[in-house]
Amino acid sequence: MRRGSDNNMCRILRALCIVFCAAYCILPSCQATDEEPALAVTVIAVTSFMHGDDSAASAKISQQIDASAEHIRQYFETNFKIPARVLKTSDQTTAPAIRDFLFKDLPADTHRVQLIFILSHGMEKPYPNSPANSELFIATSDTDNQRPEASAVRGEELLSGIGHMRNGTSSFLFLDTCNSAAIGSFTTRLYDMVSSQTNLSRTMVLASSLEDQYSYNARFTEALIKLWSSPGNSCNATPKEIASALASAMDQIDPSSHVNAQ
Repeated sequence: MRRGSDNNMCRILRALCIVFCAAYCILPSCQATDEEPALAVTVIAVTSFMHGDDSAASAKISQQIDASAEHIRQYFETNFKIPARVLKTSDQTTAPAIRDFLFKDLPADTHRVQLIFILSHGMEKPYPNSPANSELFIATSDTDNQRPEASAVRGEELLSGIGHMRNGTSSFLFLDTCNSAAIGSFTTRLYDMVSSQTNLSRTMVLASSLEDQYSYNARFTEALIKLWSSPGNSCNATPKEIASALASAMDQIDPSSHVNAQ
């Protein structure tokens, strides 16, 4: 595995520790009350593509993304009485619609904690002469697969939109796409920016796969829900324990997990 991949894995595992610990500490405090809950959940699930093929495999992926989006909605509404915002229709998941969410809706939102789930196809493009090394392109419903750079939403845009949220907001970005760790170099740059000003928003990114790996059938999202739904999980798990727990959960969800490394 490349050195850059190792660094991304370390970053992902550190983020896992923070995400799971924060989730256990934050979510119980967000139970429904007469006041607006502190937590907001948004799911962007791209289930239709402008040039999608008609293969059974492609249809299965779209169906699984749709099902996982529904599972996220059910989990938060059932356990925390929090209505998740699910964007999954063709009109809701175009590049302009997603950018409207990132640069209009998020900056105006008053919730203290934001959980944002992105489920779609993803593609890494290397930029060897750039400080960022690579970029993640996330397919939208209007992405042209012949020219993804011109029509997909870039990982940098996701982080930029989150970076414009209100001061003091904490955000958790869950990326379930192929090559999703390609966003890692921009994560480092965002961290350097926000850590210099203590009142700015805090952002944690949890990627489903390394920059050179595929993600399969939204099993990463399903594994997260499975772990969150299981009683007795510890807040002080080590990175190895967390990685093992996720791998075990994915094995139970999808027996082919051990064949298709993720």
